[in-house]
Amino acid sequence: MCRPQNNRVIRVTNNMAPTPSPRPDSLPVPQALDPEIEAKVQEFTTACDGGRGPPVACHSLAQFQSVVMQDFKYARELYEGACFIKGNFGGKGGEQMLQGTRKIEGDKKFPYSYPNSCFNLGKIFLGGMENAMGEETNRPDNYEFRDSYVENLFTRACEGSEGEHFPSCHHLGVMLLKGGGEKGKGGKTAAIHSDTGSNGDSDNQPRNNLHGLTPEQVDTFSIKKDLPRAIKILSRNCTQEKYAPSCSLLGEMLLTPTPDVEEVIEGRTPAKAVNFLDIACDANDGKSCYNLAVLFKRGDKGVPPDQEKFKKYATKANEIIEAERRKMEISG
Repeated sequence: MCRPQNNRVIRVTNNMAPTPSPRPDSLPVPQALDPEIEAKVQEFTTACDGGRGPPVACHSLAQFQSVVMQDFKYARELYEGACFIKGNFGGKGGEQMLQGTRKIEGDKKFPYSYPNSCFNLGKIFLGGMENAMGEETNRPDNYEFRDSYVENLFTRACEGSEGEHFPSCHHLGVMLLKGGGEKGKGGKTAAIHSDTGSNGDSDNQPRNNLHGLTPEQVDTFSIKKDLPRAIKILSRNCTQEKYAPSCSLLGEMLLTPTPDVEEVIEGRTPAKAVNFLDIACDANDGKSCYNLAVLFKRGDKGVPPDQEKFKKYATKANEIIEAERRKMEISG
């Protein structure tokens, strides 16, 4: 299957986006596709119409290009067009064009976004896909540009969807927690944890990972830290949407806050941490169940020891760990 080379018009080119580099020949390309998959991709290609069709179709095509073909350059163009939508869709077909999109208040130029595309585009930039952005943008001294753009993408997905796109809100919250500098004034470059496949001096280590990165895998972002906003976003994501990663993170922050976080939350509060950890544990987050088990076994400020609760959470933590172990054995 060949994707059309002509009439590949993308609705929007955001001014913050760098010029893509050519697709490296070294990336693996599937030699053959299942006929059903190929037919589906052709359907998305036709519906997307070079970026002029419904965002949901372009998003599906972008997912295929990114995950299967590893053509991050083309995927980036499609995602960007679906994230930044001008919204001039009056008359017949206008409702279909805006299916799944969200209104962005205050943005007159691009008043609509398709949250899933903003989120996936943010992940491409966060991972430093060299073939999507060009080698020049993968230098550590360009993290300020990239992190600011990623913050903008996750904000469009989170706030544009009124908090409904839970992963984007979580990613945005984590970035704001880990900000290391003022916007436009540089900031500490990001250091990559060893489990991402990139180690070394944070000032000299490129941040790139073709499998993508999560904000948790990055030590510091070159954006302004905003703890009150971060905690507000994560709290909403947990209490209203029951999003386990946000609940787990908040619970840990309340149990062992850093000095700056402790100032915002007005002191270490293990009792409040129980509420967040319980939501995460209920969603089968093993780490949160374990933390609750330890908390009720030993007791803490405002949380008396409780052997029944200790057994309850310890049992669930062990069940989750065992289920994960069996899953790994089957997949391995």
